[in-house]
Amino acid sequence: MIRAEAAPFSSTTEPTSRTTGPVQRHLPGFALSEIEQSVIDRFEFIVNECTDRPAVCSRGQMLSYGELNNAVNQTTHAILAHCGPGSEPIALLLDHDTPVIIALLAVLKAGKAYVALEPMHPQAKHQALLTDLQPRLLITNDQHRVLAETMVAESPLEKIMILNVDRLPADLPLVNPGLAITPETPIAIFYTSGSTGQPKGVVRTHRFFLYRVWLETHFDQININDHFSQLISASFGSSISHTFGALLNGATLWLYDLRQNGLGAFRQWLHESGITTLQLPVAFYRQWVETLTHHDFFPQLRLVIPTGQLFRRDVERLWQHFPTTCHLISRYSSTETGMVCRMVIHSDTVIQSAIVPVGYPLPNQEVSLLDEVGQPVDIGQVGEIVVRSRYLSAGYWRRPGLTNQTFSATPNDAQLLYHTGDLGRMTADGCLEFIGRKDEQVKIRGYRVERSEVSAALHCLPGIRAAAVTVNENSVGEKQLIAYLVATGDPAPTTSEVRSGLAALLPDYMIPTSFIMLDQLPLTANGKLDRQRLPQPASERPALAKPYRAPRTAFEATLARLWSDILGVQPIGIDDNFLDLGGHSLAATRIVMRILSHFRVDLPLGALFEAPTIADMAIVITQRQVAQLDDNELQQLRATLEMPEISGRFMLEAPIHPV
Repeated sequence: MIRAEAAPFSSTTEPTSRTTGPVQRHLPGFALSEIEQSVIDRFEFIVNECTDRPAVCSRGQMLSYGELNNAVNQTTHAILAHCGPGSEPIALLLDHDTPVIIALLAVLKAGKAYVALEPMHPQAKHQALLTDLQPRLLITNDQHRVLAETMVAESPLEKIMILNVDRLPADLPLVNPGLAITPETPIAIFYTSGSTGQPKGVVRTHRFFLYRVWLETHFDQININDHFSQLISASFGSSISHTFGALLNGATLWLYDLRQNGLGAFRQWLHESGITTLQLPVAFYRQWVETLTHHDFFPQLRLVIPTGQLFRRDVERLWQHFPTTCHLISRYSSTETGMVCRMVIHSDTVIQSAIVPVGYPLPNQEVSLLDEVGQPVDIGQVGEIVVRSRYLSAGYWRRPGLTNQTFSATPNDAQLLYHTGDLGRMTADGCLEFIGRKDEQVKIRGYRVERSEVSAALHCLPGIRAAAVTVNENSVGEKQLIAYLVATGDPAPTTSEVRSGLAALLPDYMIPTSFIMLDQLPLTANGKLDRQRLPQPASERPALAKPYRAPRTAFEATLARLWSDILGVQPIGIDDNFLDLGGHSLAATRIVMRILSHFRVDLPLGALFEAPTIADMAIVITQRQVAQLDDNELQQLRATLEMPEISGRFMLEAPIHPV
C-alpha cells in the first residue's frame, strides 16, 4: 500500500500543495500566465521586490539580489559587446561557485543559451562538445584561463573568443539591457550521452524553465524565507530546479561543492546555512545518511529531494534525523521532459515495494505506457513511458533528424509526444513505477531481465548498503549479470549469504553470476554511478560461507578443473556450492556433458543441483561408474584398489574410465 499525496489533477489551474509547514509568502503569486514570458522578466521582477535580500551564498561570499543583478548586467553588456544580439549558445568554463550563477544569468539576459562545461573533464570531451556546439564565445575566469586558451587553440573551429569575467572593465553599465526575449527562445543546452554514448545537446527554452519553476513554487510552497541547496553542477539539467526555484522566488541559493568538500563538512554546512530544501544525487544521499549518528538532527529541513531512483530502504531512516514535517520527494524526470511525475512521501507513508514509485503525472503532462508496437499496456504491465505535453524540450541541438525521430507533434494542438526510452508500470490509482531504461533490459538465458529489479532486490538484503548491477559477456559470448556491493559493516555478507537471500526474492535467471564487494561504488562528480570505473569480474574464488578445502584425490582435482573451465572460477574447493560459484542451468548442462565425455557417466541435469559440490559429485559419479561394472570387473576393482565402503558410498583415487 502506498499512502502519499493524491494524484494531481490535469487541468491548467494552479495546483494546491500538499506540503505542510509554515508559509511566509511576501510576494505576489506565481501565476500560470507568467510562463508566457522570459526567465529574465521574472528574475528582474524579483530583484525589484527583494533588492536587499540575500540571493546567492558560496564559500563565505553573500550577494544580495541587487548586487547579483548588477554583476549580471555588467557581464551581459560584455557578452553583447563581443557577440551582439542573437540566440546563439555561449559556453561556460567555471567552477561550482557564484561566478557560474552570474555568468549563466548574464547569458540569458543577452538573449542567448548557456552550456556549462566541467573543467575537470578530459580534453577530448571538451573538444567533442565544442565541435558540436560551435560557440563564438567561451566565458571563463583567471583560474581556468589557461585551460580555456588550450581548448580554443586545439579546436578545429574558427576563432572562439574568450571572455574572462575576472578582467571585466569596471565601467561597464549596471542597467538592465532590456532585450525582448520570447518564451520560445533557447535558454540552455544540456549534453547527455544517452544510450549511444555520443553526446547530444538537449535544448530547453524559457517556457520550459518557467513551467518547471511554476510547478515547484506551488507544490512545494516556495517562499522568500527558503534556503535552497545547490549541489548539482550547472552542466546538468536537474540543476535548474534549485537554481531558478530559488532565484525566481526571492529565496536564497546556497552553493556547496561536493567534489571539493565531500561529505565530511556537509553536516556542519547544512546547519550553518539553514537549508530548508535539500536536493542531492541519490548516491550521495545514501552515503550521507549512512554517516549520520543518533545525535544528528536537522529541524529546519522541510523538503529532501534525491535525484535518482529510490529504494524503500532510502526512506526508512529519513525521519530518524528529520522532523516529521519534513517530506521526501520522489519524482520522475528526464533532460528532455523535465519533471513529469511526483509523489510526496510523509513520515507515515507505507511503501511495500522494494522500488519507491515516482508518483502521479503533473498538471499539463500526460503519461502513457506503450508496448513494442505502440499500443497501451494494461495496468500493472511494463511499457515504454511516453510523455505528451506542451512543456517539453525544443529538441536536440543541430540534430533535426533525431529530433523528428524522438519528438512528434500531436494533431490539433501545440503539444509534443516524447518517447523516453524508459520503462515503467502504472498502478491502479495512476501512480507510476519506474522500472529502468529500455536499452538496459537484457536477455539472460532467454529471459528478459530488468537490472533495476535485481538492484532493488539487493537493496532489500541485510548487510548491503549500496548495489549496482551491470552486464558483461563471458568467454563464449553469453550475457551475465555482475553485482557490485557495498556492505554496511564488517564482516561483509558472503557470496553464499547474498545469493541465498536473492534466491528468496528472484528467479534463478535473475541472480547475478558474480558478486564483487567494494568499499564504495565509484561515482561521477555529480553523484551518478561511474560504470567505467567498476572493476571487471575476476576469476578468483568468491568469499563463500565455507572455507576453501583443496581436492583430496586426483578424481576431485579433475572435477575441479572441469568446473573451473565452465564457470571461469579458480581455485574451486571441494565444498564450494555450484550455485555460489555462479552456476546456472546452462552451465550445469555443459558440466553434465563434460562428465559424460570424460568419465562416460550419463547424469541427469538435476544431479548437479542435488549434489552441488565437488565432494558430493565425486561420490555420485563413482556410484554411477561402479553400477556400470559387471561382477568380474567389480571384484577386480575392489581387490586392486581396496576401496573402503562408507555408508554405501565409494571414493576412488582416480577415475575408472577416463578418456
